[in-house]
Amino acid sequence: MIMKEEEKILNAVSPNFSFTGETRVLLGNKKLRRLDRIKPDTFVLSIDANSLELIPVKVTDSDALKEIKVHPSFDKWTFSDNSFFLKTVGKVKVFSIEKQGFDFLENCEIGEHILKADGSEVRLIEHKCYKRCVHYFSLELSTNNFIANGFIVGLNEAQNFDYKNLNFLK
Repeated sequence: MIMKEEEKILNAVSPNFSFTGETRVLLGNKKLRRLDRIKPDTFVLSIDANSLELIPVKVTDSDALKEIKVHPSFDKWTFSDNSFFLKTVGKVKVFSIEKQGFDFLENCEIGEHILKADGSEVRLIEHKCYKRCVHYFSLELSTNNFIANGFIVGLNEAQNFDYKNLNFLK
């Protein structure tokens, strides 16, 4: 991979809560946008842990306008519906049905059920690590969760919620 002059491989510490740029994030208007194109002040859909509603929340920080970040590897997580997967860099939280809350994907076992924004549950069926350089991006927002490739993903401070009473995206 030939890197541009402004690209820098940051591999001393794996970043947390980062995805590859092609990850699709659900915007406040229910349209999808690539993560690498989301800028601060964009509204994305997020779960309000108190009201259990999907609400539009303003992105307070994004890597889209910052120095391009490159990591020497990424993880690909595949789920039972086979049409959905996540490519992550570092630790990322998803909502685990078995654990009744957010947990790091790396702590989830094959076969564990993960909650999607439409209310469906899919099983984790495969995890592969690829030793290939990849650009990675992250978002910051007040609710600490958002919808990525159809999954409810959480940041470090993401609050758990009673998913059985959640008003899911339909």
